[in-house]
Amino acid sequence: MPIRLDMPMSETKARIFDAVERAGQHGIPRDDLWRLYCGWRAQQHRRLHDGQRHVLKVQISQINALLVGCGYRIHCGCNGATYRLRKRETFFAENTMSAV
Repeated sequence: MPIRLDMPMSETKARIFDAVERAGQHGIPRDDLWRLYCGWRAQQHRRLHDGQRHVLKVQISQINALLVGCGYRIHCGCNGATYRLRKRETFFAENTMSAV
């Protein structure tokens, strides 16, 4: 079982985490992450439909649950089109500032 940020993850979750981490501050587009998750099957579809978006959101949510104690989370920004790995303090500080 792969280990990321001292947390054991399934192969699938580790692959998603690695792709988001490699993408850096610009993040990885949702459609690219879906293609990585599904491999060749995703190549048949140009855009995600709602069921596929839900599957990806569930995977990201489960990864975030594993990362709770690590101080990181995968954040989806830009109308749900891009995923980024962010420190929890940075995420909460930015969202608090924008709410004021």
